[in-house]
Amino acid sequence: MTAHPVLPPLDASAPDRHTGQGERALWSAVVRCALDDLDYEPLDSTLYAQAAAFFSSGGEWRASRTEVADMLGCHADDLRRCGLRHIAARRHAAGLPPLPPEPRPLPCPVPPLRLVRLEATYLPKTKRGRPKTGWRDRNGGVNPFKFDPWREIGDAAD
Repeated sequence: MTAHPVLPPLDASAPDRHTGQGERALWSAVVRCALDDLDYEPLDSTLYAQAAAFFSSGGEWRASRTEVADMLGCHADDLRRCGLRHIAARRHAAGLPPLPPEPRPLPCPVPPLRLVRLEATYLPKTKRGRPKTGWRDRNGGVNPFKFDPWREIGDAAD
């Protein structure tokens, strides 16, 4: 087997860089098939009902619609709107009334929480006794790595 002059030789250990495109094409074909079922299947058929449920229902249908949309790189609501447009056009062509809108969730009966407003208060400085000395180095100085938050801060030159 001779190598093609333009294409690199096949390497069995290298990952296939076109794998994602094949999966995307597969899920695009699944969505296209569901849209074709909405457009061409009889309104009382099982295939039409399942395709309509994929695009408009919640629960497990919503979860699968979300997964397919993730595979296609779009949002699940985009798929839903596309399917609802096909359903509405098909029902309008058949002379049927449009689908009733989904019921909106009831407003929450619990009033919203009121956030507490915090204000900073400054307490007067308390007198401290001799500060505890921690570890001292060999020269008798205070450990430079120990931070003392109550130390007296002098001029900027200190």
